[in-house]
Amino acid sequence: MFLKSDPEVDNDQASVAQTNMLGLSQSVSYAVSALACLGQEGGNRTFVRNIANCAEVPPAYLAKLFTKLAAAGLIDSKRGWRGGNQLARPAEEISLFDIAEAIEDLPWLNKCLLGGAECSDERACPTHGFWSGTRKNIERELRSRTLADVIAFNTKNDLDGGKVSDAAGTDTTRETEESRYGVS
Repeated sequence: MFLKSDPEVDNDQASVAQTNMLGLSQSVSYAVSALACLGQEGGNRTFVRNIANCAEVPPAYLAKLFTKLAAAGLIDSKRGWRGGNQLARPAEEISLFDIAEAIEDLPWLNKCLLGGAECSDERACPTHGFWSGTRKNIERELRSRTLADVIAFNTKNDLDGGKVSDAAGTDTTRETEESRYGVS
């Protein structure tokens, strides 16, 4: 899994959604990890619980993140018979910026580093010049890095363990009684 969470940190929904001052939120990290797992499936539909297992993300929380990712057009979700999730477009066409924006709208990219309410070029705080340039660099980097880059990194460093499977090691593309009746 890419960007593993700290085992000492409580992963309830309140702490999961918090954003670090100069980093992306744990929610974005979870989304990147889950999409990387999903991207390894070669277009096969995969259930949230299996992706959550691969990405080491709480399944109920991942389901909420997938709602946002589907609304942003990054994944295609289908319930019921032959249901599951798959990337809506190739991993090479999904930037880390796309993922971050789908999950949290990147509010920190437009905020004053010192928390000032009226920080702008006309009324600049002491860190405005630095932060303005840094924000542009961060956005450019997130736009230039793709989900395919994360998948390649995970594969090279063997962080994901291969194909997504359930706890028993069953291939996720196999139909189950649960999927036939819309339970995912």
